[in-house]
This record gives sequence, C-alpha cells and structure tokens, in this order.
Amino acid sequence: MEALIDAAVHLGFPRHVAHDLVIETLEGSTAFAKATAQHPAVLRNMVTSPGGTSAAAIHELESGRLRTVLSEAVWASYRRTLELGADLEKGLGLNEGASDESGTGRASNGARSTAPAERRIGR
Repeated sequence: MEALIDAAVHLGFPRHVAHDLVIETLEGSTAFAKATAQHPAVLRNMVTSPGGTSAAAIHELESGRLRTVLSEAVWASYRRTLELGADLEKGLGLNEGASDESGTGRASNGARSTAPAERRIGR
C-alpha cells in the first residue's frame, strides 16, 4: 500500500489524494471480490483489456516476480511462527521427552512437534 501511495506521489498527486486513491482502490477491489465470489483470475480477466493499463501493470508485477516474492514472504512468516512456537514450547518445557513418530505433527504425549512444517507436510 505504501509503495502504491509513493508511486502516485511520484506521478504528481498530493500525498493525501494518493492515499485516498489507493485506499479506495483496495477497498473497491476487495468489495468486488467479496460480492462476486469469483476466483481472482476471473476478476482480473474481467477488468484487463488487451494492451491496456491493467495489462501493462500486471506485466510489470509479474516481471518483477511479485507473485513469487509474496509467496516467499508468507512462507518465511509461517516458518518464523513455527520457530517462535518451538521456542515458547521449549521455554515452557512442553517438548521434553516427546517424539513425533506418527508424522501427524504431534508427539505420542499429544504435544505439537517442533519439526519444521516442510518436513511434516513434505515441502
């Protein structure tokens, strides 16, 4: 959101106008997605004219690997959550003597495993 606002300011919009435009655009997109319950790709195709402004913007986003960067950020956050959870469990002594032989993410005593999720879910 901040990058979109900064881009609009760079184009010459006053910051408060840029802020409002970005907020309204995101709110409108979210409301449209909720109201239609369509897959995001369907919605994108509905509003993207061949050779148009949205097509140009999407091309830049894909060229810059935005989809991959967002996915990697979500996974990094997830991995960090597992690490923090393991640290908390270790600090509380919840994993002492526990093992996860079942592959379910739980030890035989019912405690959650601290093994990375990638290992548990085959990632």
